[in-house]
Amino acid sequence: GGRTDYRPVATLGTPTLSDPSSPDAKAISTMAAKFALIGRELRVIPKAGRTHFEVRRWKEGHTCSTEADLHGLLRQFEAAA
Repeated sequence: GGRTDYRPVATLGTPTLSDPSSPDAKAISTMAAKFALIGRELRVIPKAGRTHFEVRRWKEGHTCSTEADLHGLLRQFEAAA
């Protein structure tokens, strides 16, 4: 299998994150920091003109298609920590 080239949240040029001062970019960056505090990595993946989010830890990964789903996943992980 091929390897996907993921880029860190701060360097993405996706519509959601292209302007670092936008509320969306700030919210995603804040969530990335919160996921990092519980040992997980948030990746932003542009797919088919939309932005998807992947939260990874070791070989485990969860994909979310909306920010609301991402918030829910964060709450789940925080409750389990």
